[in-house]
Amino acid sequence: MICGYFFMNRILFLAISYDWMRPYTHAILRALWGDGCKLIAVLEDAAEKSDFDYLPQDSIDFFVRPKGWLAGKKFGLNPSGVIARIHDIIEDNKVDGIVSVTMDLPLSFFLPRIAKKFPTVYFVHNVEPHKLSTSGVRKRIFHKYWYVAPTRRLVRSNVPKITHARWQCERLKELSPKVFAEFIDFPSLVDDAVREGKKVPPEIENLGDYLLFFGKIEPYKGVEGLINCYLNSPKLHKYRLVIAGKGELSSSIPPEFSDKIIRINRYIPDAEVGSLFIRARVVVYPYVKATQSGVVSLSTFFGRPTVVSDTPFFRELAEGNSGIYVVDINDSEMMANIILKAAEENCDTSVFYVKHYESEGWAQRLRDAVNRALTQGS
Repeated sequence: MICGYFFMNRILFLAISYDWMRPYTHAILRALWGDGCKLIAVLEDAAEKSDFDYLPQDSIDFFVRPKGWLAGKKFGLNPSGVIARIHDIIEDNKVDGIVSVTMDLPLSFFLPRIAKKFPTVYFVHNVEPHKLSTSGVRKRIFHKYWYVAPTRRLVRSNVPKITHARWQCERLKELSPKVFAEFIDFPSLVDDAVREGKKVPPEIENLGDYLLFFGKIEPYKGVEGLINCYLNSPKLHKYRLVIAGKGELSSSIPPEFSDKIIRINRYIPDAEVGSLFIRARVVVYPYVKATQSGVVSLSTFFGRPTVVSDTPFFRELAEGNSGIYVVDINDSEMMANIILKAAEENCDTSVFYVKHYESEGWAQRLRDAVNRALTQGS
């Protein structure tokens, strides 16, 4: 645990333990935690408490997200128990500032109010809301009122902000020129569980040298485009394509490709992540939209050549780094050629990982940015 010094060193952290955000949450907490800090964590299941064993347990308040649909959505708009606990901690003079790591959306009304009278900062994940799977009336309503509206409300709010993409930082300054906003590199998503995991997913037990997409399936990640590129590019068929991550595709995989396109439609536990990447020939992230992401840390930690879409965030990462290839996802032939080139050149990208992610300097820069946000931004 790294104990950073803050001008305001007693920080209350707010986090929700989403499956896909856990490594990010823990990377931020490990970098920023110091004596006197506190955490309010909302969990999907009480069993997740053990994920926070590296922190002093008497400094944490755990809440479990309600299971019912209506109760869960009510919590998503107004987590009254969490808000009451925040007020208790502030009124007891136990902290000097609030840092929302991943609890921004449920607190989209609360954070701007509390920021007017108490030093507060929140980590911006998406300046512009992603297009998510919204089939059905209920899902469309949820997407609009529990995701799009809170995101837009917060990015235009008075709350000081930190983001992990330069273009997002510039956009935040355009939207609210007088509100503090600062860029800091995205942390690595490779934690001890990923480093030490040796379990092989049963779906690839006898496979290797494949093309890999890894991540939760969402429309903005461009998986459908990658599959179509593969289907229409015979030159790629010398490699299998593995799509690893929970979510629904809009169309089924043709039966004649059932032995070529391997679908792992489930949450991939950390213990299996390493085997997925180590066995891959090339990792492809064909995102239609990428505001910011830590996925490149996974592929490069395992040294895999990585193909990314031509978005501002990925371009920033790829510039001047061998083994990371940028592709226009709207040009299927170009995509196929670049994927094939990456597979044939087989560059080791672990050098990029060491340079970009393995640095105590990153943790210090993060601590300095949060300190500035809490002191200058309030």
